[in-house]
Amino acid sequence: MRCTSNAVRSADGTNVQLWWARPRRADGPVPLVLHLHGGPNLVTVDRYDPAAQAWLDSGVAYASLNYRGSVTFGRRFREGFMPAIGDRELEDIEAAVRWLVAEGVADPDKVFVTGASYGGFLSLLSVGRLPGLFAGALAHVPMADWLAGYEDMNPALRAAWSSFFGAKPEDDLERFVRASPITYVADVVAPVWINQGTHDTRTAPKQVRRYEEALRAAGGDVVVDWYSGGHETTGRAKALGEQSRMLRLVHAALRQHPWSQVPS
Repeated sequence: MRCTSNAVRSADGTNVQLWWARPRRADGPVPLVLHLHGGPNLVTVDRYDPAAQAWLDSGVAYASLNYRGSVTFGRRFREGFMPAIGDRELEDIEAAVRWLVAEGVADPDKVFVTGASYGGFLSLLSVGRLPGLFAGALAHVPMADWLAGYEDMNPALRAAWSSFFGAKPEDDLERFVRASPITYVADVVAPVWINQGTHDTRTAPKQVRRYEEALRAAGGDVVVDWYSGGHETTGRAKALGEQSRMLRLVHAALRQHPWSQVPS
């Protein structure tokens, strides 16, 4: 099924591109999964996406947002997420969800957010700083704690992210704290699933464990599935397993079943 592209106006008037599609037999608003690409300097383009098709075949609408930080929209847009990491992206995410609800595509109580790497980070940040907007977050290899993550980065990654933040943690601690999903665990009301590699050198395991422990201590419904590997998974079997897992979790949430009780 082909996706439609629309320009959505964000909080400050910036237009962001939103791809979306609804299930073929949809009659009115339906559950929806909002996908956020990684990077952040990547982009979602018009192409066949088996994950999107799987959601649509299961009766769940699908959308993918090119938030500020995405490439191909010019330098100002590409650098628009800096240095307040997360702030502009969350404005774009909220605008996209509001648009999808207003257009009658998404049921406002049944919107889920997902993404890998930077998209996983934004998924966790969304359920912390935009509580009530999402019915659940499905985060692959996310950055959940920038301070702990920065400690485990190699020098090249540290240089890149200190450039994006416009500072190092020792220069502006608050900037890294504000951008970290772990800061907002007390406000998370939606269930959270994290898919994390045990040997990830980009979003290190330690910072995910810290987030899991903090969210669980705050009473959150959190599940972390660990796999033996790095930042990216390969292979059809692994991709199918991850997609099946997400489908089960979303449909469990729609039946109001806690994710911690869903078999892996």
